[in-house]
Amino acid sequence: MDVVEIKNNVDNILHKVNRNTRLNHDVIRLARIFNLMYRTDCRAK
Repeated sequence: MDVVEIKNNVDNILHKVNRNTRLNHDVIRLARIFNLMYRTDCRAK
């Protein structure tokens, strides 16, 4: 699983969470971590 797939998975999770209007802090925290990883990976290339 590459970084783009991870980001897409996070986006899908966040979309579901937002649609249910029930924010899960753990999911948001994970999304932020993955977002940082994704940005770092893009800069490294």
